[in-house]
Amino acid sequence: MLSLQSLSSFSKSLGFDLLSWIPYTQRDPQHLELWLNEARHACLDYMAEHPRHDPSILMEHARSMILLTTSYNHPSSHAYSHLRIARYAHHLDYHEVLRERLETLATFIAAETGAQLAWRCATDSAPLLERTFAQHAGLGWIGKNSLLIHPSLGSFTLIAELLLDIDPITHTTPTPTPNRCGSCSKCLHACPTQALASPYVLDARRCISTWTIESSGPIPRWIRPLIGDMIFGCDICQEVCPWNSKSHLSSDPKLLPSQHPTLSLSPLDILTLTSRQFNQIFAQSPVLRAGRHGLARNAAVVLGNSKNTSCIDTLLQRCSLEHSPLVRGHIAWALSQFDASPSIIHTLQQLMHNDPSSFVQLEAQLALEHLGHLAFSFDPMYP
Repeated sequence: MLSLQSLSSFSKSLGFDLLSWIPYTQRDPQHLELWLNEARHACLDYMAEHPRHDPSILMEHARSMILLTTSYNHPSSHAYSHLRIARYAHHLDYHEVLRERLETLATFIAAETGAQLAWRCATDSAPLLERTFAQHAGLGWIGKNSLLIHPSLGSFTLIAELLLDIDPITHTTPTPTPNRCGSCSKCLHACPTQALASPYVLDARRCISTWTIESSGPIPRWIRPLIGDMIFGCDICQEVCPWNSKSHLSSDPKLLPSQHPTLSLSPLDILTLTSRQFNQIFAQSPVLRAGRHGLARNAAVVLGNSKNTSCIDTLLQRCSLEHSPLVRGHIAWALSQFDASPSIIHTLQQLMHNDPSSFVQLEAQLALEHLGHLAFSFDPMYP
């Protein structure tokens, strides 16, 4: 007979750390609606497309929901040797990993109960307030960095959901985890872009992860210098959290950094990858989400921030070799971060006068103006 203990043990054998089974319930969407009304979602338009507070939107006859979390915490902020990437993207695409495990868990429940189950698996790709539901299920509290925090696992965790058309096997109400952020505000002060507008409120318009992962367009000029060396995502608000310094490290082989013994990539390498090479290298990685153009755009910004003059020649070459106007425009910005040289000035002038893209022309103009080689009035409407 299925028990919560046997279910929890089986979920641990699959790689999950925590499990909670709660009845179907709706959650108050007020905080999400306020966040959307304040336009803090930036380019994340999908956040407003579907209601996220009602599980029945995903599954019409849902009667219960199993919430699970698993840690992906490991000590390094770099992947592929030289790329600073958000830690969730150091390994295989967790959507596929968790979906397979959820399917196995659902099959186990059906076998143990003998019920004709209907179920629906979900991760953060589904319209669901998963952090709110996980908090309600007693799997942690939502911290001032807006992430789910557990006293043992910290916030480097993935959340998964299994919606079922049967009631929970226990009527015990999960005990909420008390908020233990206390007076700590390290995450708010550490964010280089002040994306944490106030405790528990993330303004995606100012978030490095938004612009380096979600956005397919230009990165706002004001945020580029603040990106530093972060080529895909940002973990700063998690890295400074005291609860993560106390949390255990993951031992899950599918959620540990990908092992590429012969592959070492730098931002300069990213800038020169072909689309085929990009797709081959990142085929099973969340980094694929940014696309070749998006990651090359990010790499150009990182190279500009590095002030490493050894990359200038490659940046100059890519101005004529790069097919993407998005990337060329950000290369122009990167060149403006170095001391003016005849080759840099000449290349930027060529872009300003001859590039077919108006975006690239404007970036070149702004770069020349920044270097003091063009009397140009800055357009306040340009980000």
